[in-house]
Amino acid sequence: MKIITILITTFILYGCFGSNTTKSQTRVNGATEETTIRTIKKIYSEQGNKNTCLLQAAIMRIQIGDRAQQIKKTGNKDAVSTPLGPKIHGMNYDEIINYSKNYPNAVTPLCRD
Repeated sequence: MKIITILITTFILYGCFGSNTTKSQTRVNGATEETTIRTIKKIYSEQGNKNTCLLQAAIMRIQIGDRAQQIKKTGNKDAVSTPLGPKIHGMNYDEIINYSKNYPNAVTPLCRD
């Protein structure tokens, strides 16, 4: 839940406007919550505004989709998503975007060209 709050805050602070097409080859270190956050922030810093927005939307899609799966699996409406780090460990920007497509699109990105 902490990572979702951090990501939403970052999403709001960075905004979703502008366009830069920089892609990152930085890979997420999902060993701990701290290393996950640090490497995601590094990937954000390497992106233009639009790509940052798309990545934030993808991460939220993964977390929301995982939580929905946990609720369905356990029947507990208070279930939380599993940690993000292990799910995206070793992935770069493009891989995270592609992986997020495994989950229903509960997040409509407001990213603009």
